[in-house]
Amino acid sequence: VEILKIYQLGNDKVKYLGTGLWDDPTLLTNKELVGCWFASSPMQSYNGFVTRFEVTNNYTPPRLASLGYDAVALAATLAASGGFDAANITSQGGYEGPANGIFRFRTNGTIERGLSVLTLTPTGKKDVAVAPRMFY
Repeated sequence: VEILKIYQLGNDKVKYLGTGLWDDPTLLTNKELVGCWFASSPMQSYNGFVTRFEVTNNYTPPRLASLGYDAVALAATLAASGGFDAANITSQGGYEGPANGIFRFRTNGTIERGLSVLTLTPTGKKDVAVAPRMFY
């Protein structure tokens, strides 16, 4: 994992910033990353997905499985609400994935997500800033 270092004015400490790739249980054991910040899916949504998956399948899903889960939910939503045309897919209000929170497709082909900012603590992850619940 590549680390971006941001130096705080008047402070000799370094704040490590990371991407969603840092939402990895193996990082919880890295004491050097305690206090780092990284963007990731809302913890409550993702943890709920993992719990439901484990109860149904008797194993912990790989992180990528949550995106598949949200994709199926999106397909069901689009099918029930007007179909798969470009105007419906790029709805300004976006969609709420049951595993990873809100997202929307932009007309230029990119995606926008509503992510939380998390920090690693000695006992696990904690919200620094919770993800938005809707787009404005």
